[in-house]
Amino acid sequence: MLISWPGGWYRLIAVVFSIATWYVSGQTIFDFARHVTHKAEGFLDELKLGLKTLRYGLNTVEGVLKESKDAECAFKCPNGLLAKPKSGYKPIPNGCGSYGLKFDESGLPHKDMNSCCNRHDICYGTCLASKDDCDSKFLGCLDSVCDKKTGKNHKDKLMSCKAAARALYAGSQYLGCKAFKDAQRQACFCNRKDGL
Repeated sequence: MLISWPGGWYRLIAVVFSIATWYVSGQTIFDFARHVTHKAEGFLDELKLGLKTLRYGLNTVEGVLKESKDAECAFKCPNGLLAKPKSGYKPIPNGCGSYGLKFDESGLPHKDMNSCCNRHDICYGTCLASKDDCDSKFLGCLDSVCDKKTGKNHKDKLMSCKAAARALYAGSQYLGCKAFKDAQRQACFCNRKDGL
């Protein structure tokens, strides 16, 4: 009596051929399963890292938006303590942008605008600085770069440069409160009122 295989002999031949191919290639079904599992673990690790990065990014955006609602953005020590500059602290500028969002110098109308961003970072990182003063000096620096580098004879280029300056200024003015407070936290320490 002949062996009956569901679906006919052609399916049995396909299964035998597949097993033989795995065996001939030096890879058993178990090796293949182990390889697939290893690849899946790597994918899941990358996915987990991506989700953590996304969560961090969303938390940062949430923090920036929450802080931007403050009518007055000022660093205040808790419990009535006084802010004092940290001895020897030097703020570290990082160019234009914050929280992982950076503007490349080549994307700015003039690369010298980057030095304005660095001065702005240093101002934010100077204990007891005023955010409004820092932002105002930032705009003045950007406008000065536009005037010096573009010249008044190139009206279109000057207008384009000033528009970029206003955009950078608006970003710092309306979304910079968290960056300002974070920089102040790094630059200042909170001390008792009597100085002890």
